[in-house]
Amino acid sequence: MSFILTRYDDKDALTEARDRQGWEQPLVQFGRCCLAIANEATCVSVAEYGRKSYALVGSISNHAELRRMLAVFNSRALTASHAELAALLVENLGFASLSFIDGAFVLFCDNAATRSLTAVIDVLGQYSLYATAGAGSWISPSPRLAALKPEFRPDFFDIEDVVRDEPRADDYVPIKNIIRAKPGAALEITIDGQDHACVSSVPFHILRCRGDQNVDLEDGIRSLEATLVTAIQSAFSWDGRAFVPLSGGIDSSIVAAYGARFTKLNTIAFGTERSNEYEPSKQVAIHIGSSHSELKISTDEILSGFFDSIYYNGIFDGSAAEVQAGLFALMAKLRGKADLLVTGYGADLLLGGIMVPGQRPQIGVNREMWAQVYRTRWSSEFSPVGANTMGMQIRHPYWTPRFLGYCLELAEGLKVSNSEVKILLRTFAERQSILPHQTVWRKKLALHHGSSIENILSDTLDTKCTPYAKSLFAYSLYRDTVTGKITPETFNPEHALARFKSTI
Repeated sequence: MSFILTRYDDKDALTEARDRQGWEQPLVQFGRCCLAIANEATCVSVAEYGRKSYALVGSISNHAELRRMLAVFNSRALTASHAELAALLVENLGFASLSFIDGAFVLFCDNAATRSLTAVIDVLGQYSLYATAGAGSWISPSPRLAALKPEFRPDFFDIEDVVRDEPRADDYVPIKNIIRAKPGAALEITIDGQDHACVSSVPFHILRCRGDQNVDLEDGIRSLEATLVTAIQSAFSWDGRAFVPLSGGIDSSIVAAYGARFTKLNTIAFGTERSNEYEPSKQVAIHIGSSHSELKISTDEILSGFFDSIYYNGIFDGSAAEVQAGLFALMAKLRGKADLLVTGYGADLLLGGIMVPGQRPQIGVNREMWAQVYRTRWSSEFSPVGANTMGMQIRHPYWTPRFLGYCLELAEGLKVSNSEVKILLRTFAERQSILPHQTVWRKKLALHHGSSIENILSDTLDTKCTPYAKSLFAYSLYRDTVTGKITPETFNPEHALARFKSTI
């Protein structure tokens, strides 16, 4: 879903940047702004509302629900485009109402009356949105694309400051002269009398962990059925070939089990030369009746996936790039074969999968997990840009505002016990009889662990693969992608490794 937005009077520079990227889609104009779009997999719609022009980049998966809700205000909602739905939400209920949207998106509003441009990303921060500072701002979901603004030179933070493993604000970007939009805030850019940009940000949705809610098991199961199953059904509301990356664990298996009810589903399991999870995945596929396949990913493909997550999604954190490496390697193999990818990603952070049975952190289970949820808001690991660039949509039904809001403060006992994690999710699956018993209570194993991606990267980098070492490698690649020194066409895993090892 790569794009660049700028003012219409900067159209010639935008056209030149588009051509350098090899993009062939025509420019899209709305109001006084102009959009360059990467490819047909990028969903864009526009709408007019009085003196305001709206453009929505991305897709709304729960559009049917929103159409019914917004018909209260305007019957046009029943046939509205996604941009018109977003405009109706904002005009009738304010920016906070965008929290009702499931999906990754950016909403732009060009206000001719105030000569201002407002940009809003989804409240979970799945999108990243960057604006160059100074006159004639360029806006993009990638710092690499924002840096294509003529005469712009990125001013990077020192490498030691970036690779240090420490808490960061969710609008952090390791480039001093680039601004990043904060999730749940409206970023307003106003042009003054000397053509300089004045940027202000007004929050409308602040996500935080307050205190544990004493929801009992039975209420939790009923709520999962009402929220999660609906989110999964909405996630599959896309025409074309749908795939679920299947590990044989509870998270992706639930998505696949319900997805098979809503569409003709393909499931796929991947492994490496060291390990795989083919057998447990195959058991699930047989049980739910999906069309199933298996594939093996090489070390070079893992390294290319690591790089692609940095190049397309703007990831600079080594741990996040490692988690995404396998998924990007998979998407590269599915290019031209898949139209929609639906994952089980995010369930671990909400329902206790990152915890150790029997251990209670001093700050509490929910606050420990909230720290990891917050981390995703700056790590860019939920960004859809890479998938869209490879020609497919990607959706994460566990990662919707209402499901996240519901799960964030659930009673600890529904998430972790002395012997098990993800108690609520497993009990729900068992009660629904949607999966084999051995799948429901299978020991938790992260996808990149089950295929040994972590160990392969560690050995390949010739380090103990500490967070520091991984981030050192990731940030060095990040800087080279932003400055245009390396592209997917010129990336060579062997050369990149040699250059990295010479610096440590």
